[in-house]
Amino acid sequence: MTLSVVVPDWTPHAPLQRLCLSWSEAAGVELAVLRLDLIDPLISGNKWFKLSHHLARAQAESAAGVISLGGAHSNHLHALAAAGKRFGFATVGLLRGHAQQTATVDDLLAFGMQLHWLGYAGYRARHAADFWRPWQARYPGFYQVPEGGGGLLGALGCEALLPMVREQLAEIGWADYDAWWLAAGTGTTLAGLLLAEAAAHPVHGALAVPADHGVAQQVQQIVLAADQPVGHYHLHEACRGGFARSDAELLAFMHDAENHSAMPLEPLYTAKALMALRQQVEAGYFARGSRVVFVHTGGLQGRASALSSSAPLLWIPPAEPGFCMSEPLNPEQLRSLTPLNVLSEQQWRELRSQLIPQPVLAGQVLFRAADQARVTYYLLAGELLLQSAEGQQRIQAGSEASCHPLSPSLPRLHEARALTDASVLALDTATLNRLLTWRLAYQDLLLELGQHHEDVEWLERLLENPLFAKVPPSNVRAMLARLQRIELSAGSTVLQEGDVGDSCYFLKHGRAEVIRGAGSAQQVLAELEIGACFGEEALLADSPRNATVTLLEDGVVLRLDRQDFFALLKAPVVDEVSLGEASRLLAAGAQWLDVRLQDEYQRAHALQSLNMPLQLLRLKARLLDKARTYLCYCDSGKRSSSAVFLLSQLGYRAYALRDGVDALPAVQRDALLCESGSGYLARSGGRTERSL
Repeated sequence: MTLSVVVPDWTPHAPLQRLCLSWSEAAGVELAVLRLDLIDPLISGNKWFKLSHHLARAQAESAAGVISLGGAHSNHLHALAAAGKRFGFATVGLLRGHAQQTATVDDLLAFGMQLHWLGYAGYRARHAADFWRPWQARYPGFYQVPEGGGGLLGALGCEALLPMVREQLAEIGWADYDAWWLAAGTGTTLAGLLLAEAAAHPVHGALAVPADHGVAQQVQQIVLAADQPVGHYHLHEACRGGFARSDAELLAFMHDAENHSAMPLEPLYTAKALMALRQQVEAGYFARGSRVVFVHTGGLQGRASALSSSAPLLWIPPAEPGFCMSEPLNPEQLRSLTPLNVLSEQQWRELRSQLIPQPVLAGQVLFRAADQARVTYYLLAGELLLQSAEGQQRIQAGSEASCHPLSPSLPRLHEARALTDASVLALDTATLNRLLTWRLAYQDLLLELGQHHEDVEWLERLLENPLFAKVPPSNVRAMLARLQRIELSAGSTVLQEGDVGDSCYFLKHGRAEVIRGAGSAQQVLAELEIGACFGEEALLADSPRNATVTLLEDGVVLRLDRQDFFALLKAPVVDEVSLGEASRLLAAGAQWLDVRLQDEYQRAHALQSLNMPLQLLRLKARLLDKARTYLCYCDSGKRSSSAVFLLSQLGYRAYALRDGVDALPAVQRDALLCESGSGYLARSGGRTERSL
């Protein structure tokens, strides 16, 4: 491998978007966000800009490769390794701590980076004068990039952000702006903006690390090394007790901001920076009419693990009997909470990941008056004080008041403070409202049909299918009007393997079996009961029927024509995403699911993807994790649409890559599919096997 192409003719572009949040609008402060998280699926965030000048220097020195440092979730090392694989140069990573497996580490290995674990003491020695000597001997001719891509060269690469913003101002209706705001970990990106601005606009850094970590000194050293005067900049405390520390207030703010902006954040840098901006805006730091550019610095690579590690608070108080702090509430406990008790058990299962009690310490504020976070709270254990301008109220767990949401109106009318160690249930309000609306609408439909003496048992069973959590009640009403009733005797064939698919069916009465093959090769795939939907796979994949369905007893099926199926069921159920949207979901913990044949998968596949061919999906879906989101892909998008429809019926969250990998530009397709990247194969016996 050589460095001949280390500086390609590649200038990534980040969109500048208006950022409309209630707290900024109330203060009369306009926000725009520079979305560095969208520049590339792999080389994302500010990391490419911090690397670009280092790589240019490495090429100028005819370096044999590039070596740098970072942790097991390092966005910097991930970007460097991905660049090495894409542009054809060798990379070496020196990692903090001891060997461990993370999604980032798996990617580093798949990208071909050579890894060395230094331990903690060894990593602390990285600033020693002779630290690099043994590594220079082991990797002669390798260019050394400072930790995080820092230093003057890293800052010079970040100067490119200024013209990127200026050329897009007119598109969002701005003639100019008043200030920059971004997270600061080392201060490199902030220093780059200072150099570019040359004192024209102030730059604000929200410190993701404690003030004694030397960010101010590093910024000044970089600017002075460029032989320029230090411009206007300000550092604001935002680390909330330490680097990588988070708390319930931060996570609730992050969740609310994501819901209102459709922009993913993470709790180490971007969420803290945006929360610090809100605090300053609400405190009147920026004058009404100010325009502020917020830089989304990326950093989403470790988002899932960061959220996982910060999910429990610093200490978990003892809960009252009946509440396990690590397990979701059971149905009996949920039936005492209004209006949660209206939901079906299937809907409770959809909320399962949110039904885990969260600890609150004595004296801790759960929320403040005028808070806008769209979170619904229930008190499960302990005692809280609700305080407003009109007075105060003590709420004890187990009381009538604790069975209802705490101060549900937005903005909040009360401040809620824990009087004792307590535990609460915190639910996403938008999700809860959607489920309640769906449940009540369908209850009205079933009641209406029952009043007309309709047989609704099959429909009740059908609506329990997770598939219908996505189907509007109006679509179900239209579907009922278009179904064709067919009475059949035992042994009748409803679908024949190999036939053209022109409709799907619902089983209203009786039982049926799904068979593939003939003679000695015949295999029973499943037995269908009342409420089952079948025959949709041939419609979605635009292929012949892949199985035969035969009635085991006299029964009734309801037929839905192809065009009605696509309009009423497929459209709301099969959610499609672009590659950029898929990248954001991956950063939040989703996984690629390759539904092509194994031969297709082994020729090239997405990193860390699981291969589960469509024809085996129904049999092997039990290997999947219902707490995880799956991103299905194939060549044309047809097989992945079929997979999403099937997985929705089985209770999984899944999306299809829009139009498949064949529709991607060559650069994106080559970045997504790797011939030798690690992945997983679904095998018989309920196991998965690593694929290299």
